[in-house]
Amino acid sequence: MLKLYPIPEEVKKCNHFSIKINGQPVGVYSCLVSAVPFNTPWPGHQRPVDQAEEASFIYFDTDETVTVELEANKDFSDIRIRPLSKNIQPEVSGRNIKFSAGVGQYTVELDGHHNALHIFINSIKNYDIDINDKNVIYFGAGVHRPGVIELKSNQTLFVDAGAVVHASIRSEDCENIKILGHGIIDYETFERHDPLIWGYDGLTNFVRCKNVTVDGVILKDSSWWTITAVNCENVLIDNAKAIGMWRYNSDGFDMVNSSNIIIRNCFLRTFDDSIVFKGLKIFENGKNLGYDTKNVENHLVENCVIWCDWGRSLEIGAETCADEYVNIKYKNCDLIHNESVALDIQNGDRANVHNVSYENINVEYSKYENRGKIQENDDQKYKPRNEILPANLLFADMYVGVWSKDMIYGHTHDISYKNITVYMDEEVPMPFTQFKGGTPENWAENITIENLVINGKKITDLSEINYKEHEFSRNIVLK
Repeated sequence: MLKLYPIPEEVKKCNHFSIKINGQPVGVYSCLVSAVPFNTPWPGHQRPVDQAEEASFIYFDTDETVTVELEANKDFSDIRIRPLSKNIQPEVSGRNIKFSAGVGQYTVELDGHHNALHIFINSIKNYDIDINDKNVIYFGAGVHRPGVIELKSNQTLFVDAGAVVHASIRSEDCENIKILGHGIIDYETFERHDPLIWGYDGLTNFVRCKNVTVDGVILKDSSWWTITAVNCENVLIDNAKAIGMWRYNSDGFDMVNSSNIIIRNCFLRTFDDSIVFKGLKIFENGKNLGYDTKNVENHLVENCVIWCDWGRSLEIGAETCADEYVNIKYKNCDLIHNESVALDIQNGDRANVHNVSYENINVEYSKYENRGKIQENDDQKYKPRNEILPANLLFADMYVGVWSKDMIYGHTHDISYKNITVYMDEEVPMPFTQFKGGTPENWAENITIENLVINGKKITDLSEINYKEHEFSRNIVLK
Protein backbone atom coordinates (compact mmCIF):
# COMPACT_ATOMS: atom_id res chain seq x y z
CA MET A 1 0.00 0.00 0.00
CA LEU A 2 1.16 3.53 -0.81
CA LYS A 3 -0.32 6.75 0.56
CA LEU A 4 0.56 10.06 -1.09
CA TYR A 5 -0.68 13.42 0.14
CA PRO A 6 -1.16 16.57 -1.96
CA ILE A 7 0.69 19.73 -0.96
CA PRO A 8 -1.72 22.49 0.12
CA GLU A 9 -2.17 25.05 -2.67
CA GLU A 10 -0.66 28.03 -0.84
CA VAL A 11 2.50 26.17 0.29
CA LYS A 12 5.67 26.86 -1.69
CA LYS A 13 6.83 24.04 -3.94
CA CYS A 14 10.33 23.31 -5.21
CA ASN A 15 11.14 22.59 -8.85
CA HIS A 16 14.62 21.10 -8.45
CA PHE A 17 13.15 17.65 -9.14
CA SER A 18 10.09 16.11 -10.76
CA ILE A 19 9.26 12.98 -8.77
CA LYS A 20 7.18 9.83 -9.16
CA ILE A 21 6.67 7.14 -6.55
CA ASN A 22 5.58 3.83 -8.06
CA GLY A 23 4.70 5.81 -11.17
CA GLN A 24 2.51 8.34 -9.34
CA PRO A 25 3.54 12.04 -9.35
CA VAL A 26 4.25 13.56 -5.96
CA GLY A 27 4.55 17.22 -5.00
CA VAL A 28 7.87 18.54 -3.70
CA TYR A 29 8.04 20.84 -0.67
CA SER A 30 10.48 23.76 -0.58
CA CYS A 31 12.51 24.67 2.49
CA LEU A 32 15.48 26.81 3.40
CA VAL A 33 18.73 25.30 4.68
CA SER A 34 22.09 26.83 5.49
CA ALA A 35 24.13 27.66 2.37
CA VAL A 36 27.41 28.28 4.20
CA PRO A 37 28.90 27.06 7.52
CA PHE A 38 28.99 30.53 9.02
CA ASN A 39 27.69 30.93 12.56
CA THR A 40 27.68 33.85 14.96
CA PRO A 41 28.72 33.54 18.63
CA TRP A 42 26.03 32.71 21.17
CA PRO A 43 23.47 34.09 21.88
CA GLY A 44 23.12 35.05 18.22
CA HIS A 45 20.20 36.83 16.61
CA GLN A 46 18.06 36.59 13.49
CA ARG A 47 20.24 35.30 10.64
CA PRO A 48 20.14 37.08 7.24
CA VAL A 49 18.33 34.99 4.66
CA ASP A 50 21.08 35.48 2.08
CA GLN A 51 23.06 32.87 4.04
CA ALA A 52 20.40 30.27 3.19
CA GLU A 53 19.54 28.30 0.06
CA GLU A 54 16.58 26.33 -1.18
CA ALA A 55 16.35 22.59 -0.67
CA SER A 56 13.43 20.20 -1.07
CA PHE A 57 11.68 17.35 0.69
CA ILE A 58 8.88 14.87 0.16
CA TYR A 59 7.10 12.46 2.46
CA PHE A 60 4.65 9.60 2.06
CA ASP A 61 3.51 6.41 3.80
CA THR A 62 3.99 2.84 2.61
CA ASP A 63 4.25 -0.74 3.81
CA GLU A 64 6.40 -1.89 0.88
CA THR A 65 9.56 -1.12 -1.03
CA VAL A 66 8.80 1.57 -3.59
CA THR A 67 10.32 2.73 -6.86
CA VAL A 68 11.51 6.34 -6.81
CA GLU A 69 11.89 8.12 -10.15
CA LEU A 70 13.48 11.56 -10.26
CA GLU A 71 14.10 13.99 -13.05
CA ALA A 72 16.57 16.71 -12.07
CA ASN A 73 16.25 20.22 -13.45
CA LYS A 74 20.00 20.39 -14.17
CA ASP A 75 22.81 18.28 -15.56
CA PHE A 76 25.07 16.56 -13.03
CA SER A 77 28.06 14.24 -12.96
CA ASP A 78 28.11 12.98 -9.37
CA ILE A 79 25.19 11.52 -7.40
CA ARG A 80 25.16 10.34 -3.80
CA ILE A 81 22.18 8.75 -2.10
CA ARG A 82 22.72 8.79 1.63
CA PRO A 83 23.00 7.12 4.06
CA LEU A 84 25.84 5.37 2.22
CA SER A 85 25.38 2.37 4.53
CA LYS A 86 22.12 1.62 2.67
CA ASN A 87 24.20 1.03 -0.48
CA ILE A 88 21.52 2.34 -2.85
CA GLN A 89 22.83 2.16 -6.43
CA PRO A 90 20.59 4.26 -8.70
CA GLU A 91 20.04 3.85 -12.40
CA VAL A 92 21.03 7.12 -14.07
CA SER A 93 20.23 8.22 -17.63
CA GLY A 94 20.93 11.86 -18.36
CA ARG A 95 18.93 13.82 -15.79
CA ASN A 96 16.77 10.81 -14.86
CA ILE A 97 17.41 8.83 -11.68
CA LYS A 98 15.70 5.64 -10.55
CA PHE A 99 16.11 3.53 -7.43
CA SER A 100 14.21 1.47 -4.87
CA ALA A 101 13.83 2.29 -1.18
CA GLY A 102 11.93 1.16 1.89
CA VAL A 103 10.80 2.90 5.06
CA GLY A 104 13.45 5.34 6.24
CA GLN A 105 15.01 8.71 5.51
CA TYR A 106 17.29 9.48 2.58
CA THR A 107 18.98 12.36 0.79
CA VAL A 108 19.75 12.70 -2.91
CA GLU A 109 22.72 14.96 -3.60
CA LEU A 110 23.91 16.02 -7.06
CA ASP A 111 27.47 17.33 -7.38
CA GLY A 112 27.65 17.99 -3.68
CA HIS A 113 25.27 18.78 -0.88
CA HIS A 114 23.74 22.02 -2.19
CA ASN A 115 20.02 21.98 -3.11
CA ALA A 116 19.63 18.42 -1.83
CA LEU A 117 16.41 16.40 -1.89
CA HIS A 118 15.28 14.87 1.41
CA ILE A 119 12.98 11.83 1.27
CA PHE A 120 10.97 10.78 4.33
CA ILE A 121 9.26 7.39 3.94
CA ASN A 122 6.93 6.60 6.83
CA SER A 123 5.45 3.24 7.63
CA ILE A 124 1.67 3.21 7.49
CA LYS A 125 0.47 3.86 11.03
CA ASN A 126 -2.93 4.03 12.62
CA TYR A 127 -2.69 6.45 15.54
CA ASP A 128 -6.20 5.52 16.71
CA ILE A 129 -7.09 9.11 17.60
CA ASP A 130 -10.62 10.34 18.22
CA ILE A 131 -10.50 13.81 16.68
CA ASN A 132 -13.70 14.75 18.55
CA ASP A 133 -12.13 14.06 21.95
CA LYS A 134 -11.96 17.28 24.00
CA ASN A 135 -8.31 16.52 24.80
CA VAL A 136 -7.33 16.26 21.13
CA ILE A 137 -6.23 19.32 19.17
CA TYR A 138 -6.66 18.24 15.56
CA PHE A 139 -5.37 19.73 12.31
CA GLY A 140 -6.39 18.07 9.05
CA ALA A 141 -5.09 18.59 5.51
CA GLY A 142 -4.49 22.24 4.58
CA VAL A 143 -2.73 25.25 6.08
CA HIS A 144 -3.44 26.36 9.65
CA ARG A 145 -2.14 29.34 11.65
CA PRO A 146 -3.00 28.84 15.35
CA GLY A 147 0.09 30.69 16.63
CA VAL A 148 1.25 29.55 20.07
CA ILE A 149 -0.25 26.26 21.26
CA GLU A 150 0.04 25.57 24.99
CA LEU A 151 -0.42 21.88 25.67
CA LYS A 152 -1.90 20.88 29.01
CA SER A 153 -1.74 17.56 30.84
CA ASN A 154 -3.34 14.63 29.00
CA GLN A 155 -3.66 16.58 25.74
CA THR A 156 -2.73 15.34 22.26
CA LEU A 157 -1.83 17.56 19.33
CA PHE A 158 -2.56 15.63 16.13
CA VAL A 159 -1.15 17.00 12.87
CA ASP A 160 -2.54 14.81 10.12
CA ALA A 161 -0.76 14.03 6.86
CA GLY A 162 -1.30 16.85 4.36
CA ALA A 163 -1.45 19.50 7.10
CA VAL A 164 0.93 22.44 7.50
CA VAL A 165 0.52 24.07 10.92
CA HIS A 166 2.31 27.36 11.57
CA ALA A 167 2.75 27.12 15.30
CA SER A 168 4.95 27.21 18.36
CA ILE A 169 4.36 24.49 20.95
CA ARG A 170 4.86 25.03 24.69
CA SER A 171 4.13 23.05 27.82
CA GLU A 172 5.15 23.58 31.45
CA ASP A 173 4.62 21.37 34.52
CA CYS A 174 2.41 18.94 32.58
CA GLU A 175 2.31 15.21 31.98
CA ASN A 176 1.01 12.73 29.42
CA ILE A 177 1.47 15.05 26.42
CA LYS A 178 1.54 13.86 22.83
CA ILE A 179 2.36 15.43 19.46
CA LEU A 180 1.44 12.96 16.73
CA GLY A 181 0.85 12.64 13.00
CA HIS A 182 2.67 12.77 9.68
CA GLY A 183 2.01 16.43 8.91
CA ILE A 184 4.26 19.49 9.24
CA ILE A 185 4.67 21.94 12.13
CA ASP A 186 6.24 25.06 10.60
CA TYR A 187 7.91 27.90 12.51
CA GLU A 188 8.96 29.98 9.49
CA THR A 189 6.57 32.88 10.23
CA PHE A 190 8.02 33.42 13.72
CA GLU A 191 10.92 35.80 14.28
CA ARG A 192 13.48 35.16 16.97
CA HIS A 193 13.44 37.54 19.91
CA ASP A 194 16.54 39.59 20.63
CA PRO A 195 17.51 38.85 23.33
CA LEU A 196 16.24 35.28 23.07
CA ILE A 197 13.47 34.25 25.49
CA TRP A 198 13.97 30.87 27.20
CA GLY A 199 10.97 28.57 26.96
CA TYR A 200 9.36 30.75 24.31
CA ASP A 201 11.64 30.96 21.29
CA GLY A 202 12.07 27.79 19.26
CA LEU A 203 9.54 25.42 17.80
CA THR A 204 8.83 23.12 20.76
CA ASN A 205 9.49 23.72 24.47
CA PHE A 206 8.79 21.32 27.33
CA VAL A 207 9.65 22.49 30.85
CA ARG A 208 9.35 20.21 33.92
CA CYS A 209 7.12 17.76 32.03
CA LYS A 210 6.65 14.01 32.37
CA ASN A 211 5.61 11.35 29.87
CA VAL A 212 6.02 13.27 26.62
CA THR A 213 5.69 11.71 23.16
CA VAL A 214 6.56 13.30 19.80
CA ASP A 215 5.82 10.85 16.99
CA GLY A 216 5.90 11.11 13.21
CA VAL A 217 5.74 14.86 12.61
CA ILE A 218 7.97 17.03 10.43
CA LEU A 219 9.40 20.00 12.34
CA LYS A 220 10.41 22.86 10.05
CA ASP A 221 12.38 26.11 10.31
CA SER A 222 12.92 26.66 14.02
CA SER A 223 14.44 29.98 15.10
CA TRP A 224 16.90 28.22 17.37
CA TRP A 225 16.51 24.83 19.16
CA THR A 226 13.86 22.61 17.57
CA ILE A 227 12.79 20.49 20.56
CA THR A 228 13.86 21.68 23.99
CA ALA A 229 13.15 19.59 27.09
CA VAL A 230 14.23 21.10 30.42
CA ASN A 231 13.99 19.09 33.66
CA CYS A 232 11.76 16.52 31.95
CA GLU A 233 11.28 12.80 32.55
CA ASN A 234 10.23 10.01 30.22
CA VAL A 235 10.38 11.62 26.79
CA LEU A 236 9.96 9.60 23.57
CA ILE A 237 10.77 11.19 20.20
CA ASP A 238 10.04 8.69 17.43
CA ASN A 239 10.21 9.19 13.64
CA ALA A 240 10.34 12.98 13.94
CA LYS A 241 11.96 14.83 11.05
CA ALA A 242 13.71 18.19 11.55
CA ILE A 243 14.31 20.11 8.32
CA GLY A 244 14.77 23.72 7.22
CA MET A 245 17.04 24.68 10.12
CA TRP A 246 19.14 27.51 8.67
CA ARG A 247 19.03 30.20 11.35
CA TYR A 248 21.80 30.96 13.85
CA ASN A 249 22.04 28.43 16.71
CA SER A 250 19.28 26.27 15.20
CA ASP A 251 19.99 23.02 17.04
CA GLY A 252 17.93 19.90 16.71
CA PHE A 253 16.87 18.18 19.94
CA ASP A 254 18.36 19.65 23.15
CA MET A 255 17.62 17.65 26.29
CA VAL A 256 18.53 19.76 29.33
CA ASN A 257 18.97 18.18 32.79
CA SER A 258 16.43 15.51 31.86
CA SER A 259 16.18 11.76 32.40
CA ASN A 260 14.86 8.72 30.56
CA ILE A 261 14.94 10.09 27.02
CA ILE A 262 14.48 7.89 23.92
CA ILE A 263 15.16 9.39 20.49
CA ARG A 264 14.72 6.87 17.69
CA ASN A 265 14.04 6.57 13.96
CA CYS A 266 14.48 10.33 13.52
CA PHE A 267 16.01 12.49 10.79
CA LEU A 268 17.68 15.75 11.67
CA ARG A 269 19.22 18.25 9.31
CA THR A 270 20.26 21.10 11.54
CA PHE A 271 22.47 24.12 11.10
CA ASP A 272 23.93 23.93 14.60
CA ASP A 273 24.29 20.88 16.88
CA SER A 274 21.92 18.01 16.14
CA ILE A 275 21.17 15.88 19.24
CA VAL A 276 22.50 17.39 22.45
CA PHE A 277 22.39 16.47 26.14
CA LYS A 278 23.02 19.60 28.17
CA GLY A 279 23.26 20.58 31.84
CA LEU A 280 22.45 24.23 32.37
CA LYS A 281 22.20 26.85 35.03
CA ILE A 282 19.23 28.95 33.93
CA PHE A 283 18.66 32.27 35.67
CA GLU A 284 15.53 34.37 36.04
CA ASN A 285 15.80 37.85 37.55
CA GLY A 286 19.30 36.97 38.67
CA LYS A 287 18.20 33.81 40.49
CA ASN A 288 19.39 30.32 39.56
CA LEU A 289 16.23 28.26 38.91
CA GLY A 290 18.00 25.11 40.10
CA TYR A 291 17.61 23.01 36.97
CA ASP A 292 21.19 21.81 37.34
CA THR A 293 20.31 19.80 40.47
CA LYS A 294 18.85 17.13 38.17
CA ASN A 295 21.25 14.63 36.60
CA VAL A 296 21.42 13.77 32.91
CA GLU A 297 20.83 10.01 32.82
CA ASN A 298 19.32 7.00 31.11
CA HIS A 299 19.19 8.16 27.49
CA LEU A 300 19.00 6.17 24.25
CA VAL A 301 19.52 7.50 20.72
CA GLU A 302 19.03 4.86 18.02
CA ASN A 303 18.30 4.40 14.32
CA CYS A 304 18.66 8.09 13.51
CA VAL A 305 19.99 9.85 10.40
CA ILE A 306 21.91 13.06 11.15
CA TRP A 307 23.04 15.91 8.87
CA CYS A 308 24.88 18.64 10.78
CA ASP A 309 25.70 21.73 8.71
CA TRP A 310 27.76 23.57 11.31
CA GLY A 311 28.37 22.06 14.73
CA ARG A 312 28.41 18.67 16.39
CA SER A 313 26.30 15.71 15.35
CA LEU A 314 25.86 13.68 18.56
CA GLU A 315 26.88 15.86 21.49
CA ILE A 316 27.24 15.82 25.23
CA GLY A 317 27.67 19.37 26.54
CA ALA A 318 29.23 21.81 26.03
CA GLU A 319 27.48 22.86 29.24
CA THR A 320 27.53 20.02 31.76
CA CYS A 321 26.09 21.59 34.92
CA ALA A 322 24.99 18.42 36.69
CA ASP A 323 26.55 16.03 39.16
CA GLU A 324 26.35 13.08 36.77
CA TYR A 325 25.92 12.14 33.13
CA VAL A 326 25.39 8.39 33.18
CA ASN A 327 23.92 5.56 31.08
CA ILE A 328 23.82 7.28 27.70
CA LYS A 329 23.70 5.03 24.62
CA TYR A 330 23.92 5.78 20.92
CA LYS A 331 23.14 2.87 18.55
CA ASN A 332 22.64 2.19 14.84
CA CYS A 333 22.87 5.78 13.59
CA ASP A 334 24.01 7.26 10.27
CA LEU A 335 25.83 10.59 10.49
CA ILE A 336 25.72 11.63 6.83
CA HIS A 337 27.29 15.11 7.11
CA ASN A 338 29.62 16.13 9.93
CA GLU A 339 31.00 19.63 9.77
CA SER A 340 32.85 19.85 13.10
CA VAL A 341 32.62 16.78 15.35
CA ALA A 342 30.77 13.51 14.79
CA LEU A 343 30.80 11.91 18.26
CA ASP A 344 31.38 14.65 20.79
CA ILE A 345 31.78 14.90 24.58
CA GLN A 346 32.44 18.41 25.90
CA ASN A 347 32.69 18.37 29.66
CA GLY A 348 32.85 22.05 30.50
CA ASP A 349 31.50 21.94 34.04
CA ARG A 350 31.50 19.74 37.12
CA ALA A 351 29.85 16.63 35.70
CA ASN A 352 31.05 13.08 36.21
CA VAL A 353 30.45 11.80 32.66
CA HIS A 354 30.59 8.00 32.49
CA ASN A 355 28.98 4.85 31.11
CA VAL A 356 28.54 6.37 27.65
CA SER A 357 28.52 4.02 24.66
CA TYR A 358 28.46 4.39 20.88
CA GLU A 359 27.67 1.23 18.89
CA ASN A 360 27.13 0.59 15.19
CA ILE A 361 27.58 4.20 14.12
CA ASN A 362 28.26 5.11 10.47
CA VAL A 363 30.05 8.41 9.85
CA GLU A 364 30.40 10.05 6.42
CA TYR A 365 32.82 12.75 5.23
CA SER A 366 32.41 14.42 1.84
CA LYS A 367 34.96 16.21 -0.34
CA TYR A 368 32.39 18.95 -0.91
CA GLU A 369 32.32 20.12 2.71
CA ASN A 370 33.82 23.35 4.00
CA ARG A 371 34.84 23.68 7.62
CA GLY A 372 32.87 26.25 9.56
CA LYS A 373 33.81 29.78 10.51
CA ILE A 374 32.61 32.24 13.12
CA GLN A 375 30.98 35.39 11.74
CA GLU A 376 32.47 38.18 13.83
CA ASN A 377 30.13 40.94 12.60
CA ASP A 378 27.09 41.28 10.37
CA ASP A 379 29.07 42.86 7.53
CA GLN A 380 31.51 39.96 7.27
CA LYS A 381 30.98 37.60 4.32
CA TYR A 382 31.79 33.91 4.21
CA LYS A 383 34.91 33.03 2.24
CA PRO A 384 35.48 29.32 1.73
CA ARG A 385 38.89 27.91 2.46
CA ASN A 386 40.94 26.54 -0.44
CA GLU A 387 41.62 23.27 1.30
CA ILE A 388 39.64 20.46 2.90
CA LEU A 389 40.42 20.57 6.61
CA PRO A 390 40.07 17.50 8.85
CA ALA A 391 37.07 17.33 11.12
CA ASN A 392 36.87 15.43 14.42
CA LEU A 393 35.62 11.86 14.62
CA LEU A 394 35.86 10.76 18.27
CA PHE A 395 36.31 13.72 20.59
CA ALA A 396 36.21 14.26 24.34
CA ASP A 397 37.23 17.60 25.82
CA MET A 398 37.40 18.76 29.41
CA TYR A 399 37.87 22.42 30.22
CA VAL A 400 36.89 25.46 32.21
CA GLY A 401 36.14 28.08 29.61
CA VAL A 402 33.68 30.23 27.73
CA TRP A 403 30.68 27.90 28.20
CA SER A 404 31.44 26.94 31.80
CA LYS A 405 29.22 28.07 34.65
CA ASP A 406 30.48 25.93 37.55
CA MET A 407 34.14 26.77 36.83
CA ILE A 408 34.95 23.31 38.21
CA TYR A 409 36.61 20.52 36.25
CA GLY A 410 34.63 17.31 35.93
CA HIS A 411 35.62 13.73 35.08
CA THR A 412 35.15 11.76 31.84
CA HIS A 413 35.61 8.00 32.02
CA ASP A 414 34.34 4.59 30.94
CA ILE A 415 33.42 5.56 27.39
CA SER A 416 33.10 2.89 24.70
CA TYR A 417 33.04 3.04 20.90
CA LYS A 418 32.16 -0.21 19.12
CA ASN A 419 31.68 -0.86 15.40
CA ILE A 420 32.31 2.66 14.16
CA THR A 421 32.38 2.68 10.34
CA VAL A 422 33.71 5.70 8.46
CA TYR A 423 33.04 6.49 4.80
CA MET A 424 35.46 9.10 3.42
CA ASP A 425 35.98 10.51 -0.03
CA GLU A 426 39.60 10.02 -1.07
CA GLU A 427 40.23 13.77 -1.03
CA VAL A 428 39.22 14.10 2.63
CA PRO A 429 42.07 14.10 5.18
CA MET A 430 41.92 11.75 8.14
CA PRO A 431 39.66 13.21 10.86
CA PHE A 432 41.07 13.87 14.31
CA THR A 433 40.48 11.63 17.30
CA GLN A 434 41.40 13.07 20.68
CA PHE A 435 40.53 12.73 24.35
CA LYS A 436 41.44 15.56 26.70
CA GLY A 437 41.48 15.66 30.48
CA GLY A 438 41.73 18.81 32.54
CA THR A 439 44.13 18.52 35.50
CA PRO A 440 46.16 15.83 37.30
CA GLU A 441 42.98 15.12 39.29
CA ASN A 442 40.52 15.33 36.38
CA TRP A 443 41.17 12.74 33.69
CA ALA A 444 39.73 11.46 30.48
CA GLU A 445 40.30 7.76 31.02
CA ASN A 446 39.18 4.18 30.48
CA ILE A 447 38.13 4.76 26.88
CA THR A 448 37.74 1.76 24.58
CA ILE A 449 37.59 1.78 20.77
CA GLU A 450 36.60 -1.59 19.30
CA ASN A 451 36.37 -2.29 15.57
CA LEU A 452 36.95 1.13 14.05
CA VAL A 453 36.79 0.73 10.25
CA ILE A 454 37.72 3.51 7.82
CA ASN A 455 36.98 2.97 4.12
CA GLY A 456 36.90 -0.77 4.65
CA LYS A 457 40.14 -0.99 6.65
CA LYS A 458 40.08 -1.96 10.30
CA ILE A 459 42.28 0.34 12.38
CA THR A 460 44.67 -1.68 14.55
CA ASP A 461 46.94 1.07 15.87
CA LEU A 462 46.28 4.67 16.87
CA SER A 463 49.18 5.73 14.64
CA GLU A 464 47.03 4.84 11.61
CA ILE A 465 44.60 7.65 12.33
CA ASN A 466 44.97 11.33 13.13
CA TYR A 467 45.12 10.67 16.86
CA LYS A 468 46.26 13.49 19.13
CA GLU A 469 47.59 12.41 22.51
CA HIS A 470 46.94 14.76 25.42
CA GLU A 471 48.14 15.23 28.96
CA PHE A 472 45.68 13.96 31.56
CA SER A 473 44.28 11.20 29.33
CA ARG A 474 45.06 7.58 30.04
CA ASN A 475 44.03 3.98 29.42
CA ILE A 476 42.92 4.58 25.83
CA VAL A 477 42.45 1.08 24.40
CA LEU A 478 42.08 0.23 20.69
CA LYS A 479 41.10 -3.31 19.79
